[in-house]
Amino acid sequence: MDKVVVIKSCFIFWTPPSHDWVKLNVDGSLIPYLGSISAGSVIMDNKKNWLVEFDVNKGLGSVIETAELLSIFEGLKLAWKAGFRKVMVKSDSQSDVLLLNNNTLLNHPLFNIIHDYKSLRKSPTDTLKLCLQEILDNKVASYLVNLGHSLDMGITVFEDPPTQISDILDGDYKGVVVARMVSSS
Repeated sequence: MDKVVVIKSCFIFWTPPSHDWVKLNVDGSLIPYLGSISAGSVIMDNKKNWLVEFDVNKGLGSVIETAELLSIFEGLKLAWKAGFRKVMVKSDSQSDVLLLNNNTLLNHPLFNIIHDYKSLRKSPTDTLKLCLQEILDNKVASYLVNLGHSLDMGITVFEDPPTQISDILDGDYKGVVVARMVSSS
């Protein structure tokens, strides 16, 4: 049976998290003809302050979920290390949100990343409150995921916003709305 893919239009605009929460926006990218996988993430607070951003260049592959799941997990580790315990995670990958919110079989190819994520959520030493939603509301994360393809392999952390995104970041600050075509299956 053929897989049915539906293309729909959505509007992207950044909304701040609630008071004393931070928001981790993640996005993944696969360039099919190159087999290049990357993920981009940004953490911002409720006052729209840039806290940290990172890109993951996974190199060659065919499973975009690996990059996006890794991005969620690495973003949570960065947030935890920075002292943030209330993190709203936004991803446009419905399959990743389902994987992280439900039980996963031991033989699932992404089990280790999913297990590490769930372990971080259940830390006995501190509370990490998460709100994981299937929506991408950050144009910065959309741009950064594409930047990831051109970076060195592995994780690149940016303490300050890259200069290439100043206009996009300014648009997010001002609440500019952008239309985007997304596919769902």
